[in-house]
Amino acid sequence: NLTEFGVLASARKKIKRVIELSGTPGPNGVFDLGGQIYLLDRGERLGRNKTTFTKNYFDKNPFTHEISERPGSREAIMAKVKDVMIGLRSQDYIDLPPQMFNPIYVNLSPKHMKEYREFERTLVAEAYDVEAVSRGVVTNKLLQFCNGSLYRTDDSVYPPKRETLHVHDAKINALESVIEEAAGNNVLVAYSYKFDKERIRKRFPQAVFFDEEPNFVKLWNAGKIAIGVSHPASIGHGLNLQHGGHIQCWYGCTWSLELWDQFNRRLARPGQKNHSVFIHVILARGTMDETQYEVLQSKGVTQDAIMDAVRVRLKNVR
Repeated sequence: NLTEFGVLASARKKIKRVIELSGTPGPNGVFDLGGQIYLLDRGERLGRNKTTFTKNYFDKNPFTHEISERPGSREAIMAKVKDVMIGLRSQDYIDLPPQMFNPIYVNLSPKHMKEYREFERTLVAEAYDVEAVSRGVVTNKLLQFCNGSLYRTDDSVYPPKRETLHVHDAKINALESVIEEAAGNNVLVAYSYKFDKERIRKRFPQAVFFDEEPNFVKLWNAGKIAIGVSHPASIGHGLNLQHGGHIQCWYGCTWSLELWDQFNRRLARPGQKNHSVFIHVILARGTMDETQYEVLQSKGVTQDAIMDAVRVRLKNVR
């Protein structure tokens, strides 16, 4: 009944040497380092368990259970672990093309913007008969609204049936513009929800989906896929797709810095022949989309701070 971490912690007792590799050691801040450092030193630096680690460096809200860094905690934690961490950025030792981010803001119609604001305020979208049971749920529903559809659950039947309701075409039209402006260059697209996938399939019949084509990587790198589509959780880690194109597009974002970072690294890799990689991000103006994008930037700052604290440049080593 052990968790994956529990299995690793138990096995650690019998392991003499541990080397951990991670491209995103702290996607949500230094709190993520606790378990990783424990597997290295079995609690010598940051505490023998999660409770001790949390108590020493963080404040926990007794009502929401939200954990926040105590002032000075990040510096104290990094000071204790820097002797067992080494940080290398790819740009330090690999000649990579720069990533050019391009937020594309789309404006919802006055009618849809009014519906959005009402939904945000009351947790009910009357025009679509959709209700969010809490503020946490409404966040996800608002992101669905931004992407152009909503899920509605029909509880009158058993088992409950989930329906997809069309709301607007703002984002799918923006994606069409991105593909047209690519002028024949291949485009790699990330989506958030299953209804995004179906909207893209309907608008672009020529699109090829990563989870449906077993030879996707080979075909993409051969330049035979004009529009490649995937959920970022499926296509992220380790795939070399730099030979098939230099344009990416987020149809819908993610809350995960790791998924964000990993998907953005699929084309900006050694062997990319274009001088730069373009990453378009489609955002509905004045909505939760913008908030999500800003959170990714702030998490990125934390991630960078962790990496920079243990960074080693090869020129200094030489």
